[in-house]
Amino acid sequence: MIVDYPYIVGIDIENINEEIDVAVFLKNALFQEEFTILGSNKEMGPLCNNQKGVILWSIKESFFKCVDYKLDMKSLRVAGIKNNCVSFEYSQELEKILLEKKISKISCTVMRLSNSLVFCKTIGELA
Repeated sequence: MIVDYPYIVGIDIENINEEIDVAVFLKNALFQEEFTILGSNKEMGPLCNNQKGVILWSIKESFFKCVDYKLDMKSLRVAGIKNNCVSFEYSQELEKILLEKKISKISCTVMRLSNSLVFCKTIGELA
């Protein structure tokens, strides 16, 4: 996807039926509260914990691709999902990076493309 200044974009597509170890995700990349947020989201449909883990990973990966920053998954928390739009909470370090990169607005959308695929798109706006 090509976007013009002042916009930046990050996209991720994942197979949510991958066999993963959710404990590894929880230890290294995700917060328990994020599973609860995703579990209460009716737009995604019923999901097992493995699928939730992959979706949360995909959301965060699209974010870090957009802001062109290392995959520091614990510095970003999915705070909510409503109408397929994701809201975030940032660590102080990540907030500092966003300011340094002059990224003023971030919008993230997540949607299931099929029973097995999830698509996440994050768009940022440079100040």
